Amino acid sequence: MDVHYEADEGEDTVSNLSNRVSTLLTVKEVADNDLKTSFAPQSKSAFSHEDIFKQEMALMAAVNFPFRSHFKHDEMRCLALVAHNHMKPAMKEFIETHSEILKKFRLTGTNTTMTMCKKIFGENNPDVKYGPKFTSGPLGGDAQLCALMCLEDVGGIIFFMDPLSAHPHQADIESLVRLSNVHNILTATNPTSGVAVMYMLREALNTGKIGMMPSFFETLESPSVASYKAAQARALAGAMEKGKSRQRPKKVLD
Repeated sequence: MDVHYEADEGEDTVSNLSNRVSTLLTVKEVADNDLKTSFAPQSKSAFSHEDIFKQEMALMAAVNFPFRSHFKHDEMRCLALVAHNHMKPAMKEFIETHSEILKKFRLTGTNTTMTMCKKIFGENNPDVKYGPKFTSGPLGGDAQLCALMCLEDVGGIIFFMDPLSAHPHQADIESLVRLSNVHNILTATNPTSGVAVMYMLREALNTGKIGMMPSFFETLESPSVASYKAAQARALAGAMEKGKSRQRPKKVLD
């Protein structure tokens, strides 16, 4: 015969509460461990520097393999190359390792970078087309590039900026970056983003997918431009209304 122990109401409540607290603490401990694991850095043995370097070299060789572009030079807007002094060695390496992609565009940029391009590609290389050549950045080259952008002949900018040096033309640099955002132009400001852009451009050129690089074919703008234009229109309308109210009434001749 089974004997059932019936706990009174108070004892049952305390027991249930104790079990619930124990369960919640267990769930919290598991959740905390999962959270720590998800934010923990990858172990060095998982991805060694040597493994990453080998993959980079293999990808660079593949991305710079000769291919045929679906678009002619004159069908696309210019690709601008700019590099600050301490970033010029990185730009030289970038041009050399992505030459097959870069020479599919009309290349433009500041004086030193364009001189570097011509030395790498050859002064009279028939496969390489150049757009306007600008002066050095501190002498107005960045400002000239801004002007070409506003004239709707720049589709992308590879701009290796030096974040650790002061620049006498800082205002021009800020203007160049700001206008590239205003006109929604493809822009890479460091080598890592530049490499990623090259993979995307190769795919677009190789497959003819204009939608992957629209700023080389049409004029775009930041989503904020519409709001700015609407505010300017309201300001102009308000100014015109105030101007009318200040006009003196014409005298009525007897």
